Amino acid sequence: MKKIVWYSRHDTIHSTILVIVSIVIVSAVVSVLDLGFTSGLMALGKLI
Repeated sequence: MKKIVWYSRHDTIHSTILVIVSIVIVSAVVSVLDLGFTSGLMALGKLI
């Protein structure tokens, strides 16, 4: 137990907020790409 490094409360909160913000940004990017690809494939399907 002597070699375990416990991060401070401030560092833990900061890291948690950073992870949550990163997840929200990546989710938004993936959603926009999914919507774009879906719209593109639907338009392509109408042409054929």
